[in-house]
Amino acid sequence: SLSLSLSLSPSLSPPPSDSLAIFLSGFICGAVINAAKNLVLHPIETVKARLDTGARGSGLLTDPYSGIIPALAGGIPAAALFFGAKDVARAWLRTGVEPRLATVFAVLFASGPYWLLRNPSEVAKTRVRTGGTPVTVQSVVSGRTPLSDLYSGLTSNLLYCVPADLFRFLAFDSIAALLFSLGEGDEVSAGQATVCGALSALFAETLCTPLDVVRTRIMCEEDPESDGCLLKNVTPTQLASQGQREKKTREAGQRTGVLEMMSDIVQNEGFGSMFAGSTPRSLRALIDGAVQFVAYESTLNYLHTLDWTWTS
Repeated sequence: SLSLSLSLSPSLSPPPSDSLAIFLSGFICGAVINAAKNLVLHPIETVKARLDTGARGSGLLTDPYSGIIPALAGGIPAAALFFGAKDVARAWLRTGVEPRLATVFAVLFASGPYWLLRNPSEVAKTRVRTGGTPVTVQSVVSGRTPLSDLYSGLTSNLLYCVPADLFRFLAFDSIAALLFSLGEGDEVSAGQATVCGALSALFAETLCTPLDVVRTRIMCEEDPESDGCLLKNVTPTQLASQGQREKKTREAGQRTGVLEMMSDIVQNEGFGSMFAGSTPRSLRALIDGAVQFVAYESTLNYLHTLDWTWTS
């Protein structure tokens, strides 16, 4: 079968001149990966998001697939564009740049357009999961949901996801070398890819947990001109803290910043709240990494049977 090489590049890599082929293969793989991740991981993501916002009790497991439609609608095209752009950028950069540095630049290059597409759906699914005001096409068209709401948390999403993706791709290479003595360009079996993908995802998510908590809180806030969004199933201290913060941001006419949100959580809820949802996050990371690599290899195998543009 068609194996994977390090840093999510096909082992049968085409030359950079075949940019369209590289882009299309990454585009298709990205779409399949996102669909698979959402279907498998959405319930865990729902519990994690509710824990991030301070929710506790039986409500954690209510309607675990809440928000799946906006997640798929925004996530699939965004992931397809991300992997297509990343693979093209990395193929070109590898001709004159050290491989790991090429990965860094490729991820940075692909992250911008990815989040421009994904952020609206991320806001929509997060608010549905946590009991906030739903964001729908009708609410946007009618003006009830300002366009600025669709990009709330964009900065915090980038600050979390860019380093998380970088850690994941770079850790994959290091773990593959450590556990299986694999180097750049070596073929990686499906089993090896699953192990390396799961561990690299766990490593990245653990390091970036506080940024994930902060971005979830920011996306749950409403536009400063609205009536605010107080989350449900939280402690009195958390509820009062959030209410004061949203009142202040509405009066100031601006949203809560990343550092302000982080400081507010630590001061009012304790440092431990920065690592809320660690258990479901760890479980999600392990499954996420495994699903990503299995979906990637399976899709490449299928493309290979269709006589894809390069041959073995």
